[in-house]
Amino acid sequence: MMLKPLTMILLPLALVLGVAACGGSDDVPGAVPEAPQEASIQEIHTLFQQDLTDFNNQWRDKVIIVKGSVRRTGDSEGRPLVSVQHAEGGAADCYMAPDNGGELDGISQGQVITLQATVFWANGESLELADCRVMSVQ
Repeated sequence: MMLKPLTMILLPLALVLGVAACGGSDDVPGAVPEAPQEASIQEIHTLFQQDLTDFNNQWRDKVIIVKGSVRRTGDSEGRPLVSVQHAEGGAADCYMAPDNGGELDGISQGQVITLQATVFWANGESLELADCRVMSVQ
């Protein structure tokens, strides 16, 4: 029967092609992650309000560098938080890992802060960032 030998050839080929198609740069051990990119809080938040799909495709889970004026610092459900206002408008609430809370010591309202963070979500009022790290304070 001709079907069985053909199946024996096509099945392994399909498996190899399927595995190759599923692979990505993040599947490769030692792959270099994307470098953080500078971003505007206002630009990202506006895109969120205009088109959720574009927001998710362009920004969700991306590591960014943002700069803004400190509105407040505090705590949210056990996680240190710094809220910043961008010069162009728009705000971001930046949540830090509990063990990074010391980075906020001495930071006060009105200071200009540069943060590295991962874009998580946005709501009607602000952009929400996770895994925040303080890069500089002015």
